[in-house]
Amino acid sequence: MLPSRKLSVVFVSALLAIVAGCGTSAPSTASPAATSTEHHGATIDKIRSDGTLIVGVADDTPWSFSSLSPQGDYGIMPDIIAQFAKMEGIPHVQYQSMLFADFIGALQSDRIDIVGDTMYNTIAREQEIAYPSPVFYDPGGMIVAKGNPLNLHSLSDLKSGMKLAVPEGSIYLTYAQNLVASGVQLTLLPVPGVSQQIAAVSSGQADAAINDAILYAYALKINPSLNLSIATPFAQPVVRSSTESDCTFPKGEPDLIAAWNADFNVMTKDGFVDKVLEEYGATPSLYVANPTDPDYTSS
Repeated sequence: MLPSRKLSVVFVSALLAIVAGCGTSAPSTASPAATSTEHHGATIDKIRSDGTLIVGVADDTPWSFSSLSPQGDYGIMPDIIAQFAKMEGIPHVQYQSMLFADFIGALQSDRIDIVGDTMYNTIAREQEIAYPSPVFYDPGGMIVAKGNPLNLHSLSDLKSGMKLAVPEGSIYLTYAQNLVASGVQLTLLPVPGVSQQIAAVSSGQADAAINDAILYAYALKINPSLNLSIATPFAQPVVRSSTESDCTFPKGEPDLIAAWNADFNVMTKDGFVDKVLEEYGATPSLYVANPTDPDYTSS
């Protein structure tokens, strides 16, 4: 990490709109004194010495919030990262708000230490950023107009002439582009995040949208009156997706990743990760790889 790091935060209403804001810093509740769980290396020792872990967040609820939720949380991944900072004796966590599509650039330019969100592990991304050991398994989902009048239940149901809202910089945009390349004449509507997808489908601007299933489930959980439905094959999958989705790090900082891997493994075993997931309405066994729980390793 470079010694000088800038913090420019944009507050985002959890599910409605993005507005300009100011920087936000939150304590990790860690004591500055050394703890028995601390790991060491050039990067993590520098962060600990500076006293602050800088975390990128986006409009990707509940994985990541661009502004504090009413409960004072930043989402599943930032809550877990705050616990990581506590375990490593890092006294403060700062949150830098940005678009999901800007995460990779922020890591490469040293503006953030870690992405406080999940990003699917792809070959292309591995050339630019670093991934830890598998963190979450993240099923995809589709939202449609309330009642599903077009009878859409999978990507294969999408027909030429339909409009699909997809998040910029995501693997879902790649899925949609591949569908178009196969001959399905869809109109793709790239948008910054899930709130814009919800707005597009609710207003009829888009016929459907695809993203992480947990994002749509959470949106309906906190606002059941939304004018949309979750396409049933995508809703609450009974088994874990095989697609890894992880927080991410800059290249060339193996000690930071090693510390994260060790601490996250502890958090899955001591129940901390389960607790965080449950607080956001997620079923832990669908999302977490926990070697001590056979439900987490079932296929």
